[in-house]
Amino acid sequence: MSWDMIELGKVCEFINGDRSENYPGKLRSKNNGVPFINAGHIVDGKIDHVNMDYIPKEAFEVLRTGVVRENDIVFCLRGSLGKHAIIEKGVTGAIASSLVILRHNQLMDTRFLNFVLDSEDFILSLTALNTGSSQPNLSAKSVMKINVPLPSLAEQRHVAAEIEHQLAIVGKAKQAAMEQLAAAQVLNAAYLREVFDGNDWEQVRLGDVCEDIFAGGDVPYNRFSKIKTAEYMTPVYTNGETNDGFFGYTNYARVTKKSVTISGRGTIGYSSVREAGYYPAIRLIAAIPKVSLDANFLHYSLLCYDFRKDGTSIPQLTVPMVKEIEIALPRLDEQQRIVEYLGDHYAKTNKTISALQRQLDMITAIPTAILRRAFSGQM
Repeated sequence: MSWDMIELGKVCEFINGDRSENYPGKLRSKNNGVPFINAGHIVDGKIDHVNMDYIPKEAFEVLRTGVVRENDIVFCLRGSLGKHAIIEKGVTGAIASSLVILRHNQLMDTRFLNFVLDSEDFILSLTALNTGSSQPNLSAKSVMKINVPLPSLAEQRHVAAEIEHQLAIVGKAKQAAMEQLAAAQVLNAAYLREVFDGNDWEQVRLGDVCEDIFAGGDVPYNRFSKIKTAEYMTPVYTNGETNDGFFGYTNYARVTKKSVTISGRGTIGYSSVREAGYYPAIRLIAAIPKVSLDANFLHYSLLCYDFRKDGTSIPQLTVPMVKEIEIALPRLDEQQRIVEYLGDHYAKTNKTISALQRQLDMITAIPTAILRRAFSGQM
């Protein structure tokens, strides 16, 4: 089934905000008044009234244009291109300069148009129109020229209702998957509490149970490669969480024993167990345990440690600070038993989390498929 196509500007009036001397941008506040809607207030296809900006009623009443009414669609032309939301019944307000109002005529159904703006073909057309500047920017005139489908009003309403029905089912499935994922993500923390809470082990300073604790150095770019080669085989780690901090390779291992790295900046306190033979970069702290301290046990202990002081974040973690960290330390054989127990449970939990994340990713992709079917005339 194929539908007639029509330029968006022939079924919608494009209404800019008032850009005259009456533009109320400098008058906006978080206090009461009339809503002043900008792109940041469009969240998941709806207007976020919780974090709304407001302008005085007097400033609103002198605006010559850019005033919304029921069934308008506000559409972003700058920054987050294409973000949009329907103006629901009872909502009043004006738009900021980054938005334009799409006010459709009698040929177009509001909900159908809203879904058209989410469709792959429309988004591809928007992408093609982007000027390519560092600040994404579109002109209303160029958006007006985009062709959109125009079935009969009855069919528009049927398609929109069917899309909403299917999206509601997907939404429930997504919510259930998110709840399952959230429940799984707290399991590891529960296992840690089970092991570490209420024990009577000796409290020790890391400085006393580590052979050495030191900060990494500058990345040796004169002997460095992003890929592993015959010459560069030693991993370089930074303080990032992404890819567990892996950065590249060098030919010099500053740490030659199994140890734990701790992020001194960024995600402060983020720790990882490192096998022997690596180079820690600047802002990454390496802790090499003595024989009385299992490296994996140290890692689990640090996962329990609160790196905030008096409830506030610290700007940087330093070597002296790490040396003063106290952990509870059982005998080595008990440490190893705990490491085996937590490792087994972490592996099972992480496998579950990965499966649930894949499921959530699949569910998240379904709305695009629904819209693709809808606008190919398969509903």
